[in-house]
Amino acid sequence: MFKTNLARQDEPVIDGLADRILAPIPTAARALGIGRTRMYQIIDAGNVESVKLGKRHLVVVESLHAYADRLRAKA
Repeated sequence: MFKTNLARQDEPVIDGLADRILAPIPTAARALGIGRTRMYQIIDAGNVESVKLGKRHLVVVESLHAYADRLRAKA
């Protein structure tokens, strides 16, 4: 699920999100290996930042990376 970004080797990159700033909820959920419902719960709990762009609800990819890092630190 994690791979190294060649541009910044010190930071892990979630597959498929390396070149994005914002990602749709289903894409963010898939990157974490969870379902949409759980992704919404994580967003509602304030663990991952999201924004509305028109009618679209998008996840801030940087906050998704930070959330994954926090999970790894707890493990």
